[in-house]
Amino acid sequence: MGIELTLEGITKTYGKVTAVSDLGFTVKPGELFALLGPSGAGKSTTVNLIAGIEKPDKGEIRAGGRSILALRPQERDFAMVFESYALYPHLTVAENMAFPLRAPVRATRYSSADIQKRVAETARMLEIHELLARYPKELSGGQKQRVGLGRALVRDSQLFLLDEPIAHLDAKLRHHMRGELKKLQKKSGRTTVLATPDYAEVVAMADRAAVLNHGVSEQIGTPIELFSRPANVVVAQAIGDPPINLLNCEVANRDGCFYISGAGFSLQCNDRLQAALRHLPVGAAASLGIRPSEISIHRDPAQGLIRGEVYVFEPLGGEAVATVSVEGKLVKVLCSWSSSLKIGDKVSLSFDLDTVHVFNRDTGRALYA
Repeated sequence: MGIELTLEGITKTYGKVTAVSDLGFTVKPGELFALLGPSGAGKSTTVNLIAGIEKPDKGEIRAGGRSILALRPQERDFAMVFESYALYPHLTVAENMAFPLRAPVRATRYSSADIQKRVAETARMLEIHELLARYPKELSGGQKQRVGLGRALVRDSQLFLLDEPIAHLDAKLRHHMRGELKKLQKKSGRTTVLATPDYAEVVAMADRAAVLNHGVSEQIGTPIELFSRPANVVVAQAIGDPPINLLNCEVANRDGCFYISGAGFSLQCNDRLQAALRHLPVGAAASLGIRPSEISIHRDPAQGLIRGEVYVFEPLGGEAVATVSVEGKLVKVLCSWSSSLKIGDKVSLSFDLDTVHVFNRDTGRALYA
């Protein structure tokens, strides 16, 4: 089984740049915990700190209840997959995958037959069993990534550290590997930390995730919690593709009823939004967040809540993304491919007020009752 991993108050700086600031979270035994954020968010730095490749300026890291800060990387015995492959060019695929099992700290644990069996089974799962005799220079980028992944999966480590492990695979294989990785992780019960900029990997694989932004944890929760109740604009934009639409608006109170008014729309709030907006003074600047998947598009301009004009229509196979200009603001809508909208078409948009989000435009914080 996996072990519990805890980070408390971790800070890491490089000169004047703070890569990670006061970061803290606990990964439960056997949990797949994701670090989600764009490039520069602090994901790889955090993984390197856990592995022992980097040392924090402040804070504590515990694994299995004991501090590991004084342990060297090889003493921590964590299996890690790098985004940059880090393969040995003079070794074959089979030799690269077997290398961790033949390391001095593990050499007595496995016989030659055990190593051969483990390498063969892992290679077949990763669909590289026909490449075992090749050298890294004879592999594609996706094949190299799978070898790097196999080198970690072949081990019995209690903790897996995955730094964008499937980033260089093609779309079809990436989708396949998401399922295989999740199945393998659940079957093994190994505690896993996954660093990724791809929200689809988080939704498909993670039990919980921390959304990182410039080294700061914005929110920790399950994928559904991050999607349905984001703490702020950063989290709301991190989950979903196309990303959430944000429309600038102001809060108005007419005869005791709250309204959200912006360019091209004025909406009377339901009870849920009224309770949330009581945290803002009348006239305060807000942002209305509407996810593309939760918007319906109508050819009749009078049928919806907001009127606009089709700016571009992109069929994606089975579905499409319509970009609608609302008073100069572009709004993304997920719709049917068969909609066959044309640039310049006058349309209207409707949505359920129970699914929208409202954010304080000054602080970016989400407003809830």
